[in-house]
Amino acid sequence: MVGKPSGKALYYTCYVGPELRKAERRCSWHAVPARSLEQVVWDQIVLALSQPELIVAEARRYRESHVSERDQLLMRLDYVKKALHDIPLERERALSAYRQGYASDDELKKQIADAEDKRARLKDEQRALETKLDMDTVDSDHTMRLERVVAQVSHRLRNLTPKSVVGAAYARTAWVPTSAQ
Repeated sequence: MVGKPSGKALYYTCYVGPELRKAERRCSWHAVPARSLEQVVWDQIVLALSQPELIVAEARRYRESHVSERDQLLMRLDYVKKALHDIPLERERALSAYRQGYASDDELKKQIADAEDKRARLKDEQRALETKLDMDTVDSDHTMRLERVVAQVSHRLRNLTPKSVVGAAYARTAWVPTSAQ
């Protein structure tokens, strides 16, 4: 939506950019008075922020929906760590087979190279999993901070009106006189 003045009043309309002007329009010019729309939006903001338990509940629901994903990441990380722990055993088995004459030089080199490739892939996966788990921890910390901030905003919002917001914004605006030419 974009704001368009019409006389002294401001209206919001659908945006029809240059790329859509030549195309078939799906709606004709529908205008909504800015004052009405802004009041509805403001009322919804006040409603949401005056009930911080709704915001906190939604933040918790989001965080809990990611718990099962975190469990899967932890299980995969455990598997990767065990597989990394077993790489030296694979190398030792290859060397043992070579010493006992069950593997040739080329087979030994291939098995050791395969083990090293596997180790490198597993190390990369381990780093990626640990990074993802660290990010989930950061998200959890952010959710807890969000809960505190929402409670503070809700407390301050109880006495706030659109008129006082405009007044505060006006009071903080630095007006610079234009120079005469």
